[in-house]
Amino acid sequence: MNSKFLTSILLLCFFNQSFSQSLIKFSENGKFGFKNSDNVIVVPAQYDVVKPFSDGLSCVINDGLSGYIDEKGKIVIPFRKIQGFNFSEGLAAVYNLETKKYEIIDKSGKIIINAAKYDFVGEFKEGFAVVSKNLIYGYIDKSGKETIPLQYSSAKPFYQGKATVKKGDRTYSIDKMGNEIKVEEQFWGY
Repeated sequence: MNSKFLTSILLLCFFNQSFSQSLIKFSENGKFGFKNSDNVIVVPAQYDVVKPFSDGLSCVINDGLSGYIDEKGKIVIPFRKIQGFNFSEGLAAVYNLETKKYEIIDKSGKIIINAAKYDFVGEFKEGFAVVSKNLIYGYIDKSGKETIPLQYSSAKPFYQGKATVKKGDRTYSIDKMGNEIKVEEQFWGY
């Protein structure tokens, strides 16, 4: 592979990542927007609420409607009656305020997964999202399949291939198949 091409790609990835991380929320006349680290306004103060950028998008709210903007301030997902959450791994959970149900959308706003049967849907981490119904937790994958059934009283997102769960009085780690990881395996890799 051409080294100049590879260097260009790496610099582009670094610039895109550092650009979104350097946007800082500011307020003016009761509205919010974003400035860059040089204090230059990138997104004018025009929203009632702005959430931090994640996965290149920020959920913004005006007049009770939520939408998503990119780092240049362009509306990429139109405003509607939802409670929007952070994008992670290209997907975001949204709570539809009209139907009172969860949906999982992609970066174009298209509903990818109908998650209406759940009371809670978390962010995707390592390909899985924590979900719950009646305070019983499990995991779904990016296709919406319940890969680890609802059975836990508490569940954390996956990190480095493991997730911490609680069942009854026991708190322990599981792998992505839902198998318990023994303490020795966690520390020594056996």
